[in-house]
Amino acid sequence: MDDNKNLVLVINTGSSSLKIALYSATDLSEIKKLSIDNIGQESGHGNHTEAIASALDQLSQIADLSNLQTIGYRVVTAGPDIKS
Repeated sequence: MDDNKNLVLVINTGSSSLKIALYSATDLSEIKKLSIDNIGQESGHGNHTEAIASALDQLSQIADLSNLQTIGYRVVTAGPDIKS
């Protein structure tokens, strides 16, 4: 698939969810969209690291992720409750 030569990955994380979309950088057509919910809950993935690894594994089955040109992300945090 020629669209897999130049890719854009978009990641949106919430407190218990992860949404990832892969697009062609050429025309921004959607190649694949994934949504993982219930992260950290008994019925879902144990944590965000596991969820991202699972999503990237799924995407690597359909595209060569070494062809990523751009990665965009949005992270939702607990605001002032998180200390660095």
